[in-house]
Amino acid sequence: MTIFCDACLDGVAFWIPELLLGFYAPISSSQTTVRPIFFYESLAVVSAVKWFCMTARSDESLKQNLRLTVFTDSSNTVDIFNTLRALPDYNGLLRFAVDELIAASVDIRVLHIPGEQNTVADAISRHDFDRAKQLAPGLSIEFFQPPRVTLGAPQS
Repeated sequence: MTIFCDACLDGVAFWIPELLLGFYAPISSSQTTVRPIFFYESLAVVSAVKWFCMTARSDESLKQNLRLTVFTDSSNTVDIFNTLRALPDYNGLLRFAVDELIAASVDIRVLHIPGEQNTVADAISRHDFDRAKQLAPGLSIEFFQPPRVTLGAPQS
């Protein structure tokens, strides 16, 4: 499966072209004062990983050879997933994603996409659902809650 991710200071988003399904989580203004955009770009990828792994674990037919390709326009995010090295503030995100991938036996590739080509994910992250649906007719968009552990709260 292929998932495209993006974030801005208004929201975090990812979408799955094969399913014409998008996801959006707003970022409150109090959160943006403490975290740089790189955190939210990484959080978008981690959220996509969590969604994919949860979906894979709940579908008995998806138990072998699971591969996920994630595109993001954040080269820093690509780097932390490809090297499995991050600054201390990002270790929780990376560790959470790796734990999910191992538990669901998923192989992942995180690749860079230029921002101007990541149009649907960009529109969703900016809460511009009309533009996203024009770019991907038939697109459904759902709200989601990013993994709590990545926001400094204990996992429930």
